[in-house]
Parts: sequence; structure tokens; C-alpha cells
Amino acid sequence: MPNAARPAMLLGLCAALLLPRNAPAAAPYPVRACVTKKVEATAAACRGILLAWAQFGRSGNGAARTAAVAHIGHGLAGRWGVVEKIAASKGVDCSETSGTAGETATLLDSAAGAFVDRSD
Repeated sequence: MPNAARPAMLLGLCAALLLPRNAPAAAPYPVRACVTKKVEATAAACRGILLAWAQFGRSGNGAARTAAVAHIGHGLAGRWGVVEKIAASKGVDCSETSGTAGETATLLDSAAGAFVDRSD
């Protein structure tokens, strides 16, 4: 996939994650529940990072944007850790179902930055 298409794809994924969805009829498998919670946390992080970039666009304060993104990344890691512990208590390991929360936050930040760069 060309590098230019990645930011648009990531932002599209973020938008899709924010859409409402129907509740499942039966209890999901523990790994599926864990991954779902990770996706929900990632959607919230995506929103936060986009808002940090929007604030940066208004203020030009790069240090504040960097601090906000770092804070969001730490929060994402904390939420992922909680859902992974819940899954582990049910006898499954969902820590390897995705990259790390830090990697995910970095990808989201990069995609948001690329989106802003293309918008100028």
C-alpha cells in the first residue's frame, strides 16, 4: 500500500470505529471482548489525537500537542492493560492480538499529522 494512502485509511478506520453498533445477542468470546474494548479505546484515542492536532492548528503550540498525544498514549496503554487483565482472568491472552498501545498511538498521531499536512 502506498504511504500516501495510509493516513487516509487510518483516519477512515478511526471514523468507522466511532459509528454506533448493535449489541451482540450472546456473550462474546473473551478474546473478542478484549479486542472490542481495545478498538473502543483506540477510537477514543484517535478522537483525542485529532482534537490535539486541531488545537495545535489554532494555537501553534507544538509542545502542548506533543504532551497531549503522550498523555493520550499513556491512557490508551492503561485501558489496554485493564482489558488484557480481564481477558487473562478468563484464561485467554489477547496481548498479542495487536501492536502495543504506544505503537498504535504513534500511528494515529502520524496519520493525523499527515492529514493536516495534506490539508494545508
